[in-house]
Amino acid sequence: MEAFIDTHRLRDTLTQLCIQSPEVLETIDLEIKGWCNDEKELAEKVSEASACIANAKGGVVLVGVGNSQSCRNRFSRCPHPNVTPSWLTARINDHTMLPVLNHAV
Repeated sequence: MEAFIDTHRLRDTLTQLCIQSPEVLETIDLEIKGWCNDEKELAEKVSEASACIANAKGGVVLVGVGNSQSCRNRFSRCPHPNVTPSWLTARINDHTMLPVLNHAV
C-alpha cells in the first residue's frame, strides 16, 4: 500500500520548525521526535508515537528534529548507523500490536 504524504503540509511544517519549537507544532496527527540516546530508545519512542497517531486518525511522525534554537542545528543526520527507513518500519511493526501500517522515508 502506498502511503499518502501531503507534501505541501510537510514543507510548511519544516518551514515552521525553523522559527517555532517542535512542541508548538505538534497536533493530534503530527508527532515530532528527536534522536534518542540509542537505537532501542528510538525504536520505543517512534513506535509509541506511531501507535498513538494510528489510534487517532492517522498522521505523521517526524524523526530527528531537535530543540536547538538555531534552525541550522534543529535538523541533523541520524547518529545511529543502523537506522534506515526500512529499519524504522520494521521496528514499528515489531513494537506495535497489531502492527501499525507505516511508511518511512
